[in-house]
Amino acid sequence: MNKSIVFFYIPYPDEISARETGMHLIENKIAACVQYFPVHSNFLWNKQFEKSDEIVLIAKTLKASQKALRKAIRKMHPYELPFIGHFEMQVNKEYYNWARSIVKK
Repeated sequence: MNKSIVFFYIPYPDEISARETGMHLIENKIAACVQYFPVHSNFLWNKQFEKSDEIVLIAKTLKASQKALRKAIRKMHPYELPFIGHFEMQVNKEYYNWARSIVKK
């Protein structure tokens, strides 16, 4: 059996909106675990240079729950154009089994 978890990386404008989304993902068993950390971003938006302090939400889920997680993020995210990145990572069997016990299938 492939023991992989999907990690989602999603920047938010503030901690409140990131935590609201994270709690929604946990309460609805869409993600097994969420984490938050601050980042400093620089980017062009509408031909203007922008600097922003953001909070990144990392959400860990199963492959079968990716679609539900994306749907929840799109519905709740305050940005007009949110970045929703993901990658799959092999994990130890014990962690994978724990995640499977948490996330709705």
